[in-house]
Amino acid sequence: MQFVLPPVIFQAGLLNAQVRITGRVYDMKNNPVPFANISIADTYEGTVTDDSGRYELVTGRPGPIRLAVSSVGYATAFADANPENGDQNIEFRLREAYASLYPVVITAGTFAAGEQGKAELFRPRDIGTTAGTPGDIQATIETLPGTQRIGYSEGLFVRGGSDKESKYIMDGMIYPHPYYSHVPSLKQHGRLDPFLFSGTVFNAGGYSAQYGQALSSVLILNSRGIADSTVSGGGLHTFGGNLFHTHRWKKTSLYINGNYNNLAPYHSLVNSYTDWTKSPEIMGLRLVFRANTGENSFLKVFADVSNTMMGINFHQPNHEESSDFRINNGNAVLHANYTKYSDDNRSSLFLAIAASCNGDRIHDADMLMRKSDFLGEGKIVYKRSVTNSLSWLAGGEYMHTRLYGSLDSLRSDISDPMVSLFAESEATVRQKFAFRLGLRSEYSGYSSGINLVPRTSLAWKFSGRSQVSFSYGIFYQMPEPLVMLYNPQGLSQEMSSHYIANYQFQFADRTFRAEVYYKQYSGLVTEYLPRHNYTGMAGYARGFEVFYRDRKTIPGLDAWISYSLTDSKRKTLIPDAEITPGYVSKHTLSVVGKYWFSKIRMFFSASYHYASPRKFAFSPDSVHYSLLPVPAWSSLDISISKPVKLLGRPTMLFFSLQNLWGTNKLLGYEKVPAFAEPLPVYRSENRTLFFGIFISMYND
Repeated sequence: MQFVLPPVIFQAGLLNAQVRITGRVYDMKNNPVPFANISIADTYEGTVTDDSGRYELVTGRPGPIRLAVSSVGYATAFADANPENGDQNIEFRLREAYASLYPVVITAGTFAAGEQGKAELFRPRDIGTTAGTPGDIQATIETLPGTQRIGYSEGLFVRGGSDKESKYIMDGMIYPHPYYSHVPSLKQHGRLDPFLFSGTVFNAGGYSAQYGQALSSVLILNSRGIADSTVSGGGLHTFGGNLFHTHRWKKTSLYINGNYNNLAPYHSLVNSYTDWTKSPEIMGLRLVFRANTGENSFLKVFADVSNTMMGINFHQPNHEESSDFRINNGNAVLHANYTKYSDDNRSSLFLAIAASCNGDRIHDADMLMRKSDFLGEGKIVYKRSVTNSLSWLAGGEYMHTRLYGSLDSLRSDISDPMVSLFAESEATVRQKFAFRLGLRSEYSGYSSGINLVPRTSLAWKFSGRSQVSFSYGIFYQMPEPLVMLYNPQGLSQEMSSHYIANYQFQFADRTFRAEVYYKQYSGLVTEYLPRHNYTGMAGYARGFEVFYRDRKTIPGLDAWISYSLTDSKRKTLIPDAEITPGYVSKHTLSVVGKYWFSKIRMFFSASYHYASPRKFAFSPDSVHYSLLPVPAWSSLDISISKPVKLLGRPTMLFFSLQNLWGTNKLLGYEKVPAFAEPLPVYRSENRTLFFGIFISMYND
């Protein structure tokens, strides 16, 4: 169950006084351009030109806005407008852009959003408007091919890999704890607000040499620039509320957000199958500072602190055993980065530092556990565009990880300094071929070894709208923290090799992708008994994926479908058995649809998810094992949002219902230290209902 909703996600649809923006769209020969799309950037508000190129756009947004006009065969054009000045007339002239209409880009393993020059398959606002994923980045990514939606565990499970094999990268730096601390049988919500970011890139394999320490995938988040205007607001919803303020000066902006969530009132109204001894209670504070420090330089600072408390009494079915589980978590993060561009914009220097601290105090039956970790990171990257078709980058990274753990009287303390160097070049040839060649080297004090690995990708555009891409790379990652704490003498890094082939077709806001992959694991560490680990284990994952998205056929409808076939086995439960991990379903399917009813100004979204049956492997002694069946899983989710006026202020009403059918089948099993046998996991309630009211007060 997920219980935190970032309220900022609804600012995109807020209303103010209605203003009409009209005009015409021409080409460079003064011919009208019919059926061109006119929209307010980063929103769903928009319209289409008629046969004569005329358009009319009615908006209630206060403050400056940016209009974007696009049409097949033309480069996108932009214009600034200010609805506070009343009705306006704005004309556009579009330039032909046949060469860049569908540029050759490397797409193997990658879904990009909001980055210029990339294949734009997802936009940041999709994360806030997809049914069943209320403001959660992870849940939206789980609608993409290659991912597994696990109903009882947070984290990205990608192409047969565990959640530990995926990393979040925020502004070039690792964000080590993107979710609230794990509690057995519960799927925690993510900490990050999706609308803090202007670009989102999900890479399911074969990713850039700039990044490391992820065996399966990286999710790259690029934060926004200076805020558009000064605004204050807040929200009340089913689980709690928040207050925020954004202040915009001439060259700087400061965002402050405080939130408090307590599920006790919600649990008193619904029938929950979870035996809560302490309903989840979360409080947090976030600050984001952004500044233009010069004509060609930019500074960003991000700080976040939070505290979480909850408690559950676990019951083993058909047994008298129970386990009183309580957790208190504290988390603090500080990120700062500075970017300097050259006068000709052909080169840039990126400098960043980051620090994070996370601590858990856990009571599980009669056991008292404490665990904490600290990550300090520094990074430098220099980029240079030699020509419009040739660029390169080089950089270095230093990370210092400190782990501490205790179980009753047992103590363990680990320190791991790591130094990384990387270089990468990218080139295009006659707008038909694209190449990316990279090299990354890492030294770890804990593993006492140096790794030097290649990363390479290429793409071939063989027709106006079709291309194929290929990617290969070797990736290393330290064993998970619990294993490191039980093995202070040091272990070698785990390794995976990725082989990916991709086909992509794009035409008029329609995208079709098909991808095959093979992933080979080596040097894995057994997972069950951390005190008696076996190293050097192997495994594999292979599969086929299909993705189709259509934003054109039916006006106002945005829909996509994704399907994955996954075959994965590994020797991480016991050394002599190659077993499919318990979180892998062979077949997964997601269908998502969104529709904007312009006449009544209401947004409706629905999503359906399916995962085929799987088996959970359990070993009581790391010698023998048994397979526990888990049935097929499916869910139908809906959401509705409606902008209104409340006390004269722009307000958003939001309603969502997860698992509309109300089915509550077995989701899987999870190991709980207090029990000898795995704990069966079901949904906390048959349906999860959410309702919120979010209001903004513009001060500019």
